[in-house]
Order: sequence, then structure tokens, then C-alpha cells
Amino acid sequence: SIFGYDLQSAEELAGTKHDLFALARSGKDFPYLYLWCGEEDSLIDINRQFSAHLSALEIPHAFHSSEGNHTWKWWDIHLEKALAYWSENMAR
Repeated sequence: SIFGYDLQSAEELAGTKHDLFALARSGKDFPYLYLWCGEEDSLIDINRQFSAHLSALEIPHAFHSSEGNHTWKWWDIHLEKALAYWSENMAR
């Protein structure tokens, strides 16, 4: 559980300070977003839902998934990729 929620659905966060779906709908400008989630991570479905939500709102982002779970072993690997993505896209 994260933030005290099960996170099987975006509705669990609706109306809370953790509602990224509402933040995305706010019309604010966002930096280029890079999302990665491991296929074995319990949050994979909510991450896919969020990526689809961003796409529907035409918010530029990259979403990747691959082998991995919710641990620093995998975050370390993909943090380097995220930094490279931001570096490339911040120049736009």
C-alpha cells in the first residue's frame, strides 16, 4: 500500500492531494514526463491508466515498462534512462 491506498484504480485517489489524474486535467504546463514501471510491479496497471490519461489530454510523455518490480534495483537502472530522456527533451 502506498499513501494508505490499494491503487488498483485511479478512483481511489480522486479528490486527494495524490490525485495526479486531476493534476493532469488542471491545464498547467508540465515538463516532459518519463514514466517507467516494472511488469512485476503491483502499480503497473495504474501506471498504464495514467499514461493513457496523459495521452488523451495530449500531454507529452514517454511510458515504458519492462522486467522489474518496485525496488531500487530497477529504479537505479531506469533513472539513468529518465535523465537522458529529460536532457534530450528539455532542449525542445
